[in-house]
Formats: sequence, C-alpha cells, structure tokens
Amino acid sequence: MSHAVRTAAADTAPTDYDELDGAATAAAAGDRDATARLVALLLPLVTRLCRAEFGRGSGSDDLAAGLCPAVAAAVVAARGPRRAERRGMSPLRVAYEATVQHLQGLRPGASDVLDGISRRGREVLTLRLAVGLSVEQTAVALGITAGRVRVEQHRAVTALRGDAAGTTQGADNSAGSTA
Repeated sequence: MSHAVRTAAADTAPTDYDELDGAATAAAAGDRDATARLVALLLPLVTRLCRAEFGRGSGSDDLAAGLCPAVAAAVVAARGPRRAERRGMSPLRVAYEATVQHLQGLRPGASDVLDGISRRGREVLTLRLAVGLSVEQTAVALGITAGRVRVEQHRAVTALRGDAAGTTQGADNSAGSTA
C-alpha cells in the first residue's frame, strides 16, 4: 500500500464499529476477504494512535501500516476459541490494547507534556483528541463506562491547565527576579 493511500485512509471518518465487529467475526471464522476488510477498517485507528504517539511526519503512517496486520491478527485471535480471556471483548478494545502493546518500548524514557497525567487520563485524551473517538467509543476501547471517560477527561484537562498555569507563572517569576 502506498504512502498516499495510507495517509488518505488514516484521514477518513471514524470506522463504523458494527462493521468492524462483523469483519472480526467473519475473519475469525476463516473468511479471508473479511480479514482484508478488517485490516482496512483498523488502519485509520492504528494510524491515528501512531500519529498521536510519534507525530504526523515521523514515519507513523508507515509504522501503522506495518502494525495493522498484527493488530488484526490479535482481534481475530480474540474471537477464536483459544483466547477465552479476550473472547467477548470488543474488537475496538482488543485493537487498542494490541496497538499500545506494540508501541510500548518504541519511545522509552521520552519526556512528554502528558507526563503529569495518569495513565488512564493519557489514554482518554489520546483516544478522544488524537484518534477522534466519541465518549462511547473510548469507553468501549478502554473497557470503562462513558461516565468514567468524562471524569478522566475532565481530570486530565484540569491537570494540563494547572501545569500550563504553573509553567507560565514560573516563567513570569523568573523573568521578574532577573530584572
């Protein structure tokens, strides 16, 4: 798949999650066309997660294209009889977990503006703002309630505002003390 096609696919509207569920079920039953459709449906989601982690111009689209078959395989495996602990989980949640698992370690020790936020808060902000999922879709992806998504988003945004205000105050104070 060419870079232009991957970029266009990643910039499309959010995936139809019923279609994702149907493709996952059919792929788990051995339908090869459904497997290809599942990869195509997952590509925008995986690309947005990669872009959120590494930025748009850093090869994240190529990384996503490389990860998509593995993420699709995890979604299909979760529907299979050998993965009882994941059976019944939403394909969106399995795809999110598989993508995050693959991305871990690619950026160890990196300092981030989100460092002062809880892990769950970072996940919620990433899915809501960078990936573009709704509150309900984020809840499904993370396996929490929509109300919990709203609470975590509020806490994360409040923490960011506090950090930004502290940084601005610190800059103002240091500027005043050197004059």
